[in-house]
Amino acid sequence: MPSKQSSFQQKSPPQQSSRTSFTQPALPQQQKPAERAQQQHAGLGNLRKGVRVRHEMFGIGTVMAIGGSGDMARVEVSFSGVGRKSLLIKFAKLTVLD
Repeated sequence: MPSKQSSFQQKSPPQQSSRTSFTQPALPQQQKPAERAQQQHAGLGNLRKGVRVRHEMFGIGTVMAIGGSGDMARVEVSFSGVGRKSLLIKFAKLTVLD
């Protein structure tokens, strides 16, 4: 019977890498779209029921209600001469007057 020769290679011990460890920087906490939209327009942090606001097309009005969340956050404003409008906060471009 032919004998099989097995060739074993001796493995060298694992070498330690000279690389330094890398820690990823912490990611900033994500804001909700409605919060982001409010911060884009000056003074919208004070947006609440009863506050007077200015809209570039509808003029001056009073906030009657705020509702929804995220991309669907809405504000209902009563404009003199135009009536009540329900606007998405992220697109409304309102300026708080009070």
